[in-house]
Amino acid sequence: MTTPPSAPFCFDAVDSLLAQWQWLWQPAPFVETPRWCQQLPALHQALLALDEPEYQRLAADDTACLDWLCQFLPELAQLKPWRSEVSPRHPSLRGFSAGMGARKQGQVSAFVDAVSPQGRRLVEWCAGQGWLLEGLGQRFPERQLEGLEWQPRLCEQGNARLNRAGISALLRTADVLRDPLEFSTDDSLLALHACGHLHQALLHQVSQQPVQDLALSPCCYHLGDRAALSRRGRSARLDATLIDRHLAVQDTGAGHGNRQRRAEKTGQWRLGYDLLRRQLTGEHRYRPTPSWPGPLWQGSFADYCQHCAGHHGLPLPDDIDFNHWLQAGIALHRQVRRLELVRRQFRRPLEWWLVLDLGWHLGEQGYRVEITPFCDRQLTPRNLLIRAERLSDVPARPENGDSLPAPQPA
Repeated sequence: MTTPPSAPFCFDAVDSLLAQWQWLWQPAPFVETPRWCQQLPALHQALLALDEPEYQRLAADDTACLDWLCQFLPELAQLKPWRSEVSPRHPSLRGFSAGMGARKQGQVSAFVDAVSPQGRRLVEWCAGQGWLLEGLGQRFPERQLEGLEWQPRLCEQGNARLNRAGISALLRTADVLRDPLEFSTDDSLLALHACGHLHQALLHQVSQQPVQDLALSPCCYHLGDRAALSRRGRSARLDATLIDRHLAVQDTGAGHGNRQRRAEKTGQWRLGYDLLRRQLTGEHRYRPTPSWPGPLWQGSFADYCQHCAGHHGLPLPDDIDFNHWLQAGIALHRQVRRLELVRRQFRRPLEWWLVLDLGWHLGEQGYRVEITPFCDRQLTPRNLLIRAERLSDVPARPENGDSLPAPQPA
């Protein structure tokens, strides 16, 4: 018997809303001019006319942006419930080791305060240096504490730090995507910001080896397999394989100015190169560009174009005015950012769709599931917490004969 997740939003309602408005949020202005620009000309022109201060105000305040958009499309008021989510306020744990940033301390503190693991052994999934283990050690010093991390160097550093802090915990080297792991119904699994394949691997693990309970804050949905995990998700109106999962993680929250500036420069350069490529080839579709190592972003736009052109097998003439194409990219990126304000209003419903799919999957495996925010979104935009408790003996295989394929390494 499947137990639906307890959550502020119903999966079917979220699915229906996203399906209804898919024509508005699915087209990415970065890749193509959305058709809604012709269907809603007044909105299109008003967006392009936004000066920079007004654009920045709307981009930084989802509630203000939604109110502004509702002037042109009043039906978007359906999104207002996602602007009034109540986030808990938690007291902070004290005495963390040196080296953990203030934001990370806040995230760990809020996560630890929000969970109530019942297992005798608490296992941190993909532990890094064991920052969460340190918080768990403060809150649950009587439990057996263990962390799984695939990088030996991080295990060594984390174990040394935990030992200095007087935390009785052990980090051990394990690749959760490849190594055989053993868990029991005396265990609690915990994961703070497990990305893509890693949180999918955790769900695969607990469907094969039931645990007492788990607490998972998922992250980076675009790095995992694209198919829905739950039967409910696979029968939804939305096709999970076609969802733009990058949209769900575009909100970087506060305190990431350098990341946002880097993203803006990346967008400008990619669009500038793409305009140049279209001019040279006569093609009219956006083509993805290859990765560009971080330090090289300090180089020139001309070098970037040479790099991308080599990847695409496109010889570049010697007389290209790279500054012209860079300025064209900057101008186009300015337009794209303004058009993106529309689809960005659907980020949170889309994230809820993805997390509710995970919650439904756990319910189908015999767990009681609750999904709530565990901290304010200013502390981290990835603030949704899945708590699942085993109701009874969970079958060794997913119920009704469904099989969940093991996630593959990226």
